[in-house]
Amino acid sequence: MIFGRQFALGVDTARFSVVSFSDNATTRVTWSYDAGTINAGIDQMVANGKTSISDAFEAAGQLFADSRQSAAKFVLFISDGDQTVDAKPGKTLLETAVDAAALVKGDGVTVFAWGFGNKLSLATLEQIATDSSKALLAQNVAELTSSLGLLEAAACNESPPLSPPPLAPPPSPSSPPSPSPLPPSRNDGYTGGNIPYWNPWRLG
Repeated sequence: MIFGRQFALGVDTARFSVVSFSDNATTRVTWSYDAGTINAGIDQMVANGKTSISDAFEAAGQLFADSRQSAAKFVLFISDGDQTVDAKPGKTLLETAVDAAALVKGDGVTVFAWGFGNKLSLATLEQIATDSSKALLAQNVAELTSSLGLLEAAACNESPPLSPPPLAPPPSPSSPPSPSPLPPSRNDGYTGGNIPYWNPWRLG
């Protein structure tokens, strides 16, 4: 179970949605913190059809419009091929994909762009990702799975900061001083996030 191992799932911690895409995008799971539901959504995917990366990012944008605004937001985009359909007027297929990703990134979402196989280039992934450190091209899915710790580490590092604890009231003359309150606990280093996870077995 990928998500149960890598993330602390919960109402106020990590939530995932699942979007698959071929020539069209399909939201398999809306925001959920149930590992069984998330993994079942991934298991429903089948590889067929063409590839519309732009459609997938449009679906992600709709999901983030209905997400927790205070949470850190991430996309883990996974594909084995370049965009092959849905070029916008006056745009190439690549420009269409990159522009769609840029709209999501412009809303404060960190995008990881991972690929596998020999049908797309690292340069393409780097244009889709937030920066080159979040682009990864591997030979197969197993190599990508072994890199999920990179996503977890980034989620922990980029989570919203904790609010400072309230100040203790001054002690009254007739009562002993009150101890300062302890800061809120964070046992996993992650205060919450919204992460669409996309099909690692698709795509054209």
